[in-house]
Amino acid sequence: MNTSLSVVIPTYNGQALLEKHLPHVLKILRLGDQIIIVDDASSDTTLEWLTTQKPIFAAQKIRLDVVALKKNQRFAAAVNAGVHVAKHAFVLLLNNDVSPLTPDIRQRLLQWFAHNESLFAVGCGEVRENKPNAQLFGRGTGGWQRGFLAHFYDPDQTRFATLWTAGGSMLFEKAKFEKLGGFDTLFYPAYEEDRDLSYRALKRGWDLMFDYQARVWHQHETTNQSIFGQREMEINSWKNQFIIVWKNIDAIRLWQHVAWLPFHLTLTNAKTKGLLGLGFWRALQILPTIVAKRHREQRHWQRSDREVLKRAQTFAPQLDQ
Repeated sequence: MNTSLSVVIPTYNGQALLEKHLPHVLKILRLGDQIIIVDDASSDTTLEWLTTQKPIFAAQKIRLDVVALKKNQRFAAAVNAGVHVAKHAFVLLLNNDVSPLTPDIRQRLLQWFAHNESLFAVGCGEVRENKPNAQLFGRGTGGWQRGFLAHFYDPDQTRFATLWTAGGSMLFEKAKFEKLGGFDTLFYPAYEEDRDLSYRALKRGWDLMFDYQARVWHQHETTNQSIFGQREMEINSWKNQFIIVWKNIDAIRLWQHVAWLPFHLTLTNAKTKGLLGLGFWRALQILPTIVAKRHREQRHWQRSDREVLKRAQTFAPQLDQ
């Protein structure tokens, strides 16, 4: 198995974060590896700074490619652009605010693929503070609740099965990523795109794993709220929750979702001060596109929703069966 890596790091106005975290990424790489920085139309001096870094990478025989987007497109489109120019079979996707902590993290992640041809991705164990005994995150779980796919981090972060791999720190096989069509840009500007990608992979019959010993420090610095505002991001969060359901669930769950809509469009909408309703309206406006994508993906489904959740060994208290 070829163990060379392409590392994709999307960034927007992230020079300070790259200066802090990129040296730690470089430490885990080997001769012939590739780093792809996707600059999402930054207004800071990221591009100029990256030019000064190329000799540092060249001295270690690490290829540094910079993809400069002309228009800000946010996470999903930026990652897709980076993966498109990846030269190697395996892609390590990291946010610009992530530093690997485990010295042998690349070997740990790659070894999973040597033993499982159906494996799509492996997620990393994330800590939000770079200190001993920091709380561990990354293993996702969930279940059906009032017609939606509820999701949360499992209290037990020391198991290997997971419902999704987080977009901020995951290793995946490029060929499978491309077969899935990459991240879906319908989830613009953010939220749910990594869960959507993971759910589609699981329904195709592929596997996801979580390696809690492959640890990274994730600062969780985001520009979404500063650009779009909290209210706008909450509306988009509801929009994207509708999209992930309409795209991915089978007929039984879809009818359950429809049955819960009057409840959500009245009581939940009132509770959210109309934000759910606005999210529903935005999702409804792109319904033909969602349905078309659902039909294309449905041809590849190998597992039911029940099988997906069972295989992920989810911990789902007080959720619908």
